[in-house]
Amino acid sequence: FVHLFYADLAEECVGAIARVPEPKRLYLSTDTADKAAHIERVVAAAGLSDRADIRVFPNRGFDVGPFLVGFREEIRRHELILRLHGKKSTQLGEAGAVWRREILDALVGDAQRVSVLLSALRRRPELGMVFPEHCNRQKNPFLRLLSFLTWSVPRRDDHGSIRNGA
Repeated sequence: FVHLFYADLAEECVGAIARVPEPKRLYLSTDTADKAAHIERVVAAAGLSDRADIRVFPNRGFDVGPFLVGFREEIRRHELILRLHGKKSTQLGEAGAVWRREILDALVGDAQRVSVLLSALRRRPELGMVFPEHCNRQKNPFLRLLSFLTWSVPRRDDHGSIRNGA
């Protein structure tokens, strides 16, 4: 599931998704028909058209609205999902692009990384989700919410294994 407000990030995001092993479905959203047409061309060039569902939603609810509301039925059909956001963080300048690439690399940087994450999620369903470890634990509102709910936030140990930690 990818929301692409910035359609020029389609190549980067679709390329990342291409590293996820089979079987897979692509659910992509954006806010205009012109952007959807561009995304469709990128998906076709990657040979993934037969697995793609591209939709246009109003620019409301940031990337969360299209995901949770627009694809709610599709979310329910899958045991595991990958959620990406084609975000530029323009206020950060080039640092925003570096941050985006680091996040993509942490989640789908190569086939081995994807395999490790999928294996961990299948082996330990209580994990629920994974996200890049470098997320700022003090400023990230999602991590603060997890702490408030007293959920355990898994972390990597010195050997790269996933372990639980707050």
